[in-house]
Amino acid sequence: MGFERPAFGRRRSINAKELAERQAIKSEAPQRVFPDEVWDTEAGDTLRENGIHPESEINQRPTQESANARFEEEYAKQRAYVEHVNAQLPQGAKVAPYAMLPWELWNGRFGEMLAMRCALWAPGAWNQMLLAEDEHSSAILGLPVHPGAYPDGLMEEIERLLEEAHAPIAGLIEKTQVEQSVSWDQINACDEAYQDLMRKVIMMSHYLGSMCIGEEAWARHTEVFGTNVGWY
Repeated sequence: MGFERPAFGRRRSINAKELAERQAIKSEAPQRVFPDEVWDTEAGDTLRENGIHPESEINQRPTQESANARFEEEYAKQRAYVEHVNAQLPQGAKVAPYAMLPWELWNGRFGEMLAMRCALWAPGAWNQMLLAEDEHSSAILGLPVHPGAYPDGLMEEIERLLEEAHAPIAGLIEKTQVEQSVSWDQINACDEAYQDLMRKVIMMSHYLGSMCIGEEAWARHTEVFGTNVGWY
C-alpha cells in the first residue's frame, strides 16, 4: 500500500505511486465503498433503512493522506518502543525491529486489504520481532542477529497464502455484485470472514517468524518480549 520495506527495520519512505494502480486510495476524491449504482437498487434501500447513506463516513474510502497519518502513528509507536527497550538494555547491546511479514507486502495487491479491511499495518507490534543489531548484542541478549533480508521466494509464498485466505471473501463480494442485493446476513458473513482473515494473517506472521529464526530463538524471543512485543 505504498510503503517501502525498510532496511534493518527502519523506514525509508512512503510511496503513493502504486495506489492508483492497485485499487488504491486517491487523495483527490475519496471513493465510496458502495458504488453509485448500488444506491439505486434494493441494496441501497436496505442500507438507507439502517442509517447508511452515500455521503456517510462509513461509505468513504480513506484518502492517501489519512492512510499516511495512520501509518505514521503506527511507526511512531514502533520507534518509541524500540528506543525505550534499547535504553534499558546492557551497555553496548541494541535491538532492531524485524517485520515477520515484509513491508513490501503492503506495496502489493493485498496492501489495501491488510491495512484498511483488516486494520493490520506493517509497523504494528503483531508483525515485529526485536532482534540483535549486531554480533555483540546477540552474545549479550541470546537473540539472533537481525538478518537484514528475507529468504528468496518468501513474498510469492505469502501472496499465494493470502489469495487462498481471501477467496471466501472474494466469493461473497462477487455474489453480492451479481445479485445486486445485500442483506445483514451477507454483511455479517463478510465481517466474520475479514475477522477470520485477520487472525490467519497474524498466525502466518508468527509462524514465519519462528521459521526464519528457528524455534529455539523464537522461544527465547517470546521469553524476553512476549508473542507481541508490546507497543500498543
